[in-house]
Amino acid sequence: AEGAAGAGSSNLALGTSTSADTIDLYVDDDRVDSLGHRRWVLNGPLGRVGIGFAGNAGCLSVFDSSGSTSRTWISWPPPGPAPQATTGAWWSFQSTGPSIAEASVTMIRVRDGMDVTGTVHRVPDGYGGSSVAWEPTDRTVGERYRVTVTSGALGEISYEVEIVTCP
Repeated sequence: AEGAAGAGSSNLALGTSTSADTIDLYVDDDRVDSLGHRRWVLNGPLGRVGIGFAGNAGCLSVFDSSGSTSRTWISWPPPGPAPQATTGAWWSFQSTGPSIAEASVTMIRVRDGMDVTGTVHRVPDGYGGSSVAWEPTDRTVGERYRVTVTSGALGEISYEVEIVTCP
């Protein structure tokens, strides 16, 4: 009964070899329409967490909202240098407060000011914060990209991501 209760309030992963691998899966959340795992891991008021791992299965208890943050948003990949491994299919922007369900996203390559096209995914509210996600067509190592998210709730927020390789 305790295991079922724990699993019912956790992110779950199967087929991994370490608990660290499960965290990578949660944050990547590749092509998961809700981005629910990532959104809980990056949730601004996330408080205590619990990590469990057995065999090839992991769980991460993430439903404690006793934490706090002064940040109004969180992005993935985050601003600044971002290892290529963090720039997978879907990028996301998450509000730690009001809904941004109708936010728009633009992205340009800083070097030449060219627009980067991509598919914007409407992510339903819930799962650790309101989010918008997009799948950019250009994610080149060594390039910097300026992302601008515009929403009625947060206004216009711009930040830059530089894709780097890690030795």
